Amino acid sequence: MATPDDVSFMIQEMVFGPELLISAVRDRVAGPSLIVGVGGWAAESGTLFAVIPLPADRAAIGRHLRDGALPHLLGDDKIGGLADLLDALAAAFTGGALAEYTVVELNPVIVGAAGPTIADALLTKE
Repeated sequence: MATPDDVSFMIQEMVFGPELLISAVRDRVAGPSLIVGVGGWAAESGTLFAVIPLPADRAAIGRHLRDGALPHLLGDDKIGGLADLLDALAAAFTGGALAEYTVVELNPVIVGAAGPTIADALLTKE
């Protein structure tokens, strides 16, 4: 019989919005890059919105995000929060806490009314 000490659970706020896949990768040919594509259950569709070579500052990241269909799909007001998240990821991946990883995959990143929320992450070392 299970006792209260044997049971564990996590409570998390439900977030709604479009789902993105965001990856930071170290490619042997292209070098380090950020990739933004369709996430969640549709990630395998391979639809990409941006491939951003690193290093890149927040302004360059914002330009890459605004160049394609992403502002039309998410709303231009959500691009700033997404650029902030990508800027922090780029800094951590190129010389910060995530510098030892070859792939950092965030999927899904749910872009809700309050901004992007990372629902799941996978960190890979080679």
